[in-house]
Amino acid sequence: MLSSLAVAVVAVTCLLQDTSGIIVSYRCSRGSFWRRYYSTCYRIQAQNGGWSGWSPWRDMDECSVLCGGGTKDQDHTRSCTNPRPTHGGSYCRGDSYQNRTIACGTSLCGSRCPKGKTTFIAHATNSGRFYHCSNSVAFLRHCAPGTWFDLARPGCTQLATTPDSTCAGKGYRMFAHGTNCKKYFECSHGAKVERTCPGKTKFDSKLGRCVHGTC
Repeated sequence: MLSSLAVAVVAVTCLLQDTSGIIVSYRCSRGSFWRRYYSTCYRIQAQNGGWSGWSPWRDMDECSVLCGGGTKDQDHTRSCTNPRPTHGGSYCRGDSYQNRTIACGTSLCGSRCPKGKTTFIAHATNSGRFYHCSNSVAFLRHCAPGTWFDLARPGCTQLATTPDSTCAGKGYRMFAHGTNCKKYFECSHGAKVERTCPGKTKFDSKLGRCVHGTC
């Protein structure tokens, strides 16, 4: 009972219940880490803090290139909770946050970025990003907010939306235009975007992508 009482009481002034059931107040004379149990003062042991393990390294963003050699930033954290400092114990010394830059996208681009030519590659999962090939390296580029990358132009174009709910709650998907086999619709961020298949390709509704062929 004494041990649990000493841990639970955290104020300098202790409120204790005597045998008659009346709450009485005592003050210990040697600071906030001394507690009184009736007529005797007991010292609460200070607990210094200890670091938890570091969390796994996580990417702060994707690689700066698709291929050709680039970098990406990572970070990880730890907390002073193993154990937490209590009863005047000291806080952990050292860093709770670290970051680093590592190499990525080190494979050669090859035919994806022909030497001496400026070409573009659509991003596989994000219509607001694309890759710009220069000096045989495919650099990651970002479209401005409210625009998306159109490989047929190529370049970023204004995001067009429709008033219907075709894309509501559908996530990312592509589906046929309906009247023009060179075109298709893309659901992106809840918006319905009209896009055009590049070059001598058409949209295949069964495969859900542009394929070689004519209408």
